[in-house]
Amino acid sequence: MAEKNDKNLTIRINSQLWEEFKKTCYANGAVPSRVVKLLMEKYIEKNKESKDDFYETER
Repeated sequence: MAEKNDKNLTIRINSQLWEEFKKTCYANGAVPSRVVKLLMEKYIEKNKESKDDFYETER
């Protein structure tokens, strides 16, 4: 049985949109995969905080 690897994530995105995203990243000196990783980390952290707030207000 294969082990789950939480570090891999597949995102489906339109190829034209992905190319525009990469161009924007490179123009600003950023690496697209790192930008996606940071955005996902911030999204997860934000949702974790809002979930924690929800449970605190429900008590």
